[in-house]
Amino acid sequence: MRTTIPHNEVSHPYGKVVDEFLSMLKKRQGKNLRCVFLSGSYARGEATEASDLDVFCIFGQISLDVLADVGFCARNMSVPYDSLEINAQCFGMNELQSHDFDGWTETPVKILDSVLLYGKDFFKEEVSVPELRKIYTKYLVDVLMSIRHYLCVDEPVEKLTYRKIQNNLLKPLMFPLRMERYCATGVFPLTLDELERALDGDEKLVVALYRDETLYNKRMKEDHRAVLGFLHALVCKKLSCV
Repeated sequence: MRTTIPHNEVSHPYGKVVDEFLSMLKKRQGKNLRCVFLSGSYARGEATEASDLDVFCIFGQISLDVLADVGFCARNMSVPYDSLEINAQCFGMNELQSHDFDGWTETPVKILDSVLLYGKDFFKEEVSVPELRKIYTKYLVDVLMSIRHYLCVDEPVEKLTYRKIQNNLLKPLMFPLRMERYCATGVFPLTLDELERALDGDEKLVVALYRDETLYNKRMKEDHRAVLGFLHALVCKKLSCV
């Protein structure tokens, strides 16, 4: 797990907010707080003004009082919560070590995609490529079923807005594309720029559609079913190769 938050092109003083959150949480929880790490767009250096701070907190013991303290800290920063939301996920040590929570902890993903902010790195181990493949395959299946939903419902193109498809299809596709590149090359593309440079052909076009609203609107206006069909064929091909 990395230990430095990369630069993000946003106006929010996210570094200050992270420091405030950690300081307040350590005061309120003391030794019960074992580990805090940052994940998601801020950890990759590609946050936007609308991005949340995705923070994972690991405690010795979980209780309602612990969760209340996390909520109190998240809502009492120098930047209002509505402007920069701290999206906190909390685990107890027993939960972290239980396979029941594998779908939340996703160890190989956290190793690649997160920044340690405080405490011990409980994910300090080698990335399991077979386990990582299982995880991103599940994401591909979820995306595939969402694409099929849009194809079956056959909504008019006016309802297939950029934000809607970006959030429900294209953004979720960025995750398996990143993980797939790591499995193939051993290099994890943190930012979208790095990901786009690592891809070619149809995969590169998917990233371009995600990043470029003008291109997305042009392609959808020309033939929205063709765009959905293209995404469907791409994901099906990937699933057949896993």
